[in-house]
Amino acid sequence: MTKLVLSPLATLRFRSGQLVLTSPVSFRQIVLPDGILPFLTFFKTPQSEQAWIDVANRQQIDLSKLRSFLQVLQEREILMEVPDDEPAQDSHLEERQSAQTKSWDKKDLAHFDIRAHQIVQVLYGNANSLQSDFPLRTDGQPIPWFSYPAIDYLDTLDLSSASVFEFGSGGSTIYFENRCKQVVSIENNAAYLQTIKKKSSGKTLFKCRETKTSFAEAILEEDTQYDVIIIDSIPDFRQACVRGSMDRVADGGIIILDDAAMYPEAYNMLLDIDHSPIDFIGLAPLEDVIQTTSLFFNRRGNPSAIRKKFPLPQGSSGYAWNL
Repeated sequence: MTKLVLSPLATLRFRSGQLVLTSPVSFRQIVLPDGILPFLTFFKTPQSEQAWIDVANRQQIDLSKLRSFLQVLQEREILMEVPDDEPAQDSHLEERQSAQTKSWDKKDLAHFDIRAHQIVQVLYGNANSLQSDFPLRTDGQPIPWFSYPAIDYLDTLDLSSASVFEFGSGGSTIYFENRCKQVVSIENNAAYLQTIKKKSSGKTLFKCRETKTSFAEAILEEDTQYDVIIIDSIPDFRQACVRGSMDRVADGGIIILDDAAMYPEAYNMLLDIDHSPIDFIGLAPLEDVIQTTSLFFNRRGNPSAIRKKFPLPQGSSGYAWNL
């Protein structure tokens, strides 16, 4: 015999006037019918079929509809089956409880769910980003809209003497101007550019170029080699920025292609300067999908025997879910 209990990883949210349960394994959702929420709290502990039937009868819930609903919850693993066994008397209960005050139960999935939420939302500051609609750290300082692993890597670099050129203004503008010698930022949206200028310290040279050609060729307007070039513009402009970036990247410099998994043509073009780019894959500010930020180091020369494959991580925008 088995009992049913709510999965500790199932999530409940209020959206557009409806209560929505989300599966912990497939991210599929189900809207809660009116009157069901109080009944679901009954499953916070394992319950037998007869027990929930008795409660449903007392609350005058249609049993046939309830069975169908619970079956869907089981299929999506929002409701879990557990053995119908009485817990054995544990003579070492106090010892185990004492040990758990120092650590946590590795089988406590809810603990890991909460800890993962804390790491992303609190430690990495994503809650700040969502509230302000701008990529921020937990202390409120702007960061690039890159994957968090890429930001962690950039934090390890000494960029104090570096010159930076970026296609697309934003949090990255403020991040780099606080760390670099010089920043040139190209933006196609004049209104958004004014918003970023207000956040800037005044150290960045801003330029507005509204057409694809003028935007992509802005990097060629000065005969300058840049230590860091960032390609993070609107989608229609992004590939057009690659060729000029390859002409203007300094020896040993870096070209950063953000959202790389969405731009295979641009990615493959950049392999001409770096046959082994580093793909930083992970969560990102303001995102609920996996993002790839790729760093191409200017190391033109004989190609390596090891070749890079195009990055398409699980959970990314181009990934085909099959759950």
